[in-house]
Amino acid sequence: MVSVLRQSVLFGCITFAFVLAIDALLSLVFQSLPLPEHQNAFFVSHSVFHGAVLIFSAVGAMLGFAVIRARLPSRRVTVILAIAFGITTVVAGPGSFMLAGAIGAASWLLLGSMAFALGSGVFRKPWQRPTSS
Repeated sequence: MVSVLRQSVLFGCITFAFVLAIDALLSLVFQSLPLPEHQNAFFVSHSVFHGAVLIFSAVGAMLGFAVIRARLPSRRVTVILAIAFGITTVVAGPGSFMLAGAIGAASWLLLGSMAFALGSGVFRKPWQRPTSS
């Protein structure tokens, strides 16, 4: 169970760092900051989103990795999956929030990270799958 926890924390932290970097790049470099009276709301909403990315993606990944704990991916594969999930979250996260609010965004983060974690065990190379005795 410790390895499942370690993999899920790695997945959540990498996803968080990637989404934070992309958001900072998009928000601060390509767009101008909002007016001074709106800056507080801007930073609070982005902080809440990034906190949710960290927590919900780690919890979803933990649930997914717990299902496939006999076939946990390597750390390299976990980092690649976390970056892929981060890219998908940057694209789909705001859309899920606009369509279904905070519940939709939380659902995307939980179910999406769980799907990426499960996919790491399901879509492995056939010669790396454990044999059943």
